[in-house]
Amino acid sequence: MDIEINGGISADALKDEDVTPLPESQSHVVFRLRREDEHVPWIVELVLLLFNTQGGILQVIRCAKPPDTLAGNPNSTVMYIGEDNFRVTRAKLKETDEREVVRFSMAKLHPHVGAVGCLVTHVEDEIARAPQLNAFSLTCDIHAVDSAQAEAQAQALAAGGKRFVFNNAGERTRLLEICHDPKTLRRHTVKHPNVVVLCKFFRRQGDHNDWAFHAAPEERSNVVVRSVVTPSLVEAMQIFLLDVMPDIKIPNRNPLSSVAGICAALSCNEFLGIERYFPDCGLRKVDFARLLLWELLRTRPGLLQHHGRATMIVGLLFEMFEQIDINGDAVVDWEEFTSFCVALGFVSSRVPHDDDHDQEQNHGENHAAPPRNLVIYRQEPLSTGAAARTFPYQVNKLKTFPQLKRVAVIEHKSPRILMFDMDMNFLHELNCSEKLAAEKKVGEKQQDVLDSLEVLDAEHVPLRNALAIASSDLCISLWSVIDATVGSYVFNGKLVGRFPALFVRWCPPPLKRLFVAGGSTEQVQLWDLEVPMHAGAAPPPPPMLLPRSHTERIAVCLDIPETPYVATASFDHTITIWETVAGTNSAL
Repeated sequence: MDIEINGGISADALKDEDVTPLPESQSHVVFRLRREDEHVPWIVELVLLLFNTQGGILQVIRCAKPPDTLAGNPNSTVMYIGEDNFRVTRAKLKETDEREVVRFSMAKLHPHVGAVGCLVTHVEDEIARAPQLNAFSLTCDIHAVDSAQAEAQAQALAAGGKRFVFNNAGERTRLLEICHDPKTLRRHTVKHPNVVVLCKFFRRQGDHNDWAFHAAPEERSNVVVRSVVTPSLVEAMQIFLLDVMPDIKIPNRNPLSSVAGICAALSCNEFLGIERYFPDCGLRKVDFARLLLWELLRTRPGLLQHHGRATMIVGLLFEMFEQIDINGDAVVDWEEFTSFCVALGFVSSRVPHDDDHDQEQNHGENHAAPPRNLVIYRQEPLSTGAAARTFPYQVNKLKTFPQLKRVAVIEHKSPRILMFDMDMNFLHELNCSEKLAAEKKVGEKQQDVLDSLEVLDAEHVPLRNALAIASSDLCISLWSVIDATVGSYVFNGKLVGRFPALFVRWCPPPLKRLFVAGGSTEQVQLWDLEVPMHAGAAPPPPPMLLPRSHTERIAVCLDIPETPYVATASFDHTITIWETVAGTNSAL
């Protein structure tokens, strides 16, 4: 799971001037999220993450979901946010600037909650679509107001009233006020951040009711994660919590808690720095530990503020020395040390080549140039019509149809499918939006849906010699293939689903069903395509819903050749094998 934070990752202890104590008289927290752009769809939300005192995740609250869908730990039904303690109101009108108001009370949090992290990211349904976050502004205030008044004001807002208004008698303290502008960030960073870490509330040691607030510094607030699913958001926030919970065990991270972790933490430059001070005769245990500890502290000054961790690292360095000194001469030389690290497989080999370095010296302004051994392919625009493409070019999927001897290219946010032969010679493009409009299969009210139609996946169905095309309107349209060279297709029917079908697979005999997976419901369906679908025929029967086997969005779906199995992998770190003969599944 890749996470990049501007300015690097640091576990420095917090300074008193960076922390705001929260008075017990002001326990009501109110976030206001406002839009700062007017011409693009609103696709962001506020996310709250509740952690225990050891940094383990207790509950993730995505504010775009209604309160009755809040989910805690999958193994627990406890509402750690507290009963009737959370209210979120999202604007219903596109013209409204104040998009989201979130309210909760710190006093009503479950006693097991040790920290609350807050961030802004894409709405869950926009994971794979949004190129960058909206421009937004956000404020966070704490109020001294009773629950009855807050409830009345929340109901007034839900009924279409004005924003929350606290009377002059109620005290208010502004904790945070930020403004996120993607255009400004674009000038300074190569990658668009898809997560903005805002702040954290945490209990201070010594008093269970003593809460404090810490705002994320600007250089560490903009985060780039591979995908904004729950595990990535949890990891990004756990990194931000390291300054108050230095012993958090973060998956896929090396927190210097083992000998292997220390080896993995040493970069090539650090190895070269150690070599300069490594005598030919080797080092004894104390000198060995002192040298490596000095290098670790030099590159990680935050360890100096955590004496307990530094003491633990000294013990691990002594243990490392004992593991290296297998001949028992009480001395470790450079060859023994590097051989031990190589044997563990943790030495990084990402050393810049001399020729690459020379190239950078000659062309210092071209830092973003790709390596010379990387071939970049970009297909020229293929539309022959007068209308130019209106979607950002990005290849989303490549599908092969062996029986048709065709390769289909599905682009990001595009209603078109580009058809190639097996030698990658372009043949034609299939514009689903235009074809559906020409077939007059939708009413006037649905014309705006066709204008923004996106192809999500496609599959060839040999049983009917048809293409099954899944689109963003929650439908799967069937097109009989007349001529796959010039692009002659005839509309053959439509299947109306309950969620966006991100993956479509054909299950061959004896099952002969269309396997459909994806969407935020993590569901899998089987559609029967043998029923008549001509004009005037009865609607096809509803699909067979297979047992829910994933708790997160399905990431990929793949059929296993020459077997009756289909595999689905999810962001919940599980892989499910579906037996297409009997419709059963066995989780791995």
